[in-house]
Amino acid sequence: AGDFQTVVGRCNLSDPSGRITNNWKSSGLLPNSTSGLMLPNGDYWTFIIGNGTVSPSGNQIPSNAFMVSDNGHSIVTHNNGVNVNTNGTPIGGRPTYKGATYTDNIIYAWGDVTPNILSLPNGVLVNSSFGVSMVQQLAVGVYEITISTFDQVNGVAVNFAGASITANIVQMGETPQCAFIFPSRVDANNKFKLRIYYQTGCAPVDLPFMFKVCGRLQ
Repeated sequence: AGDFQTVVGRCNLSDPSGRITNNWKSSGLLPNSTSGLMLPNGDYWTFIIGNGTVSPSGNQIPSNAFMVSDNGHSIVTHNNGVNVNTNGTPIGGRPTYKGATYTDNIIYAWGDVTPNILSLPNGVLVNSSFGVSMVQQLAVGVYEITISTFDQVNGVAVNFAGASITANIVQMGETPQCAFIFPSRVDANNKFKLRIYYQTGCAPVDLPFMFKVCGRLQ
């Protein structure tokens, strides 16, 4: 542990910045020791719960159960896994527990978007968002969203191939919008498309929308 860290448990992974002195919330960037990418000082860990093991030959196999950064976000590392086969039959894996947080039940990205804003470079107004690096209007009723999450432990960008997307149309005034919104799957570049069509005639239409992305990341 550095002079500013608290470490409990056993066989913990070290802070990937390699810091040994107090940089609490300080400005500037430090390289991630695995990826070499420059990350803000405050994103590195000030509290670590180790849950590593020791091999039969006596070698430590470090890992962490939980970390808290200098600037206050927390990271869990438990992937609860799959409890059902692709054919719908049960596997009999681990149950999910009330109140538990896993890496595969977190909302990784969300957004509130107003489309067809021609004065803006990407044709949309992103009213608010989280975990989103780009939103573009490709055509009437067609929008492309790019999401971005970094695995600080392994020093790599995360692939969203196992993500689940929920999207809804925002009602304008008191008149119901008789339209549907359809999400695609996330592609290899962490992009997905949302398409909005009128119920009658299935013609594309621009309407405000919101979305959430969660799931088991690769």
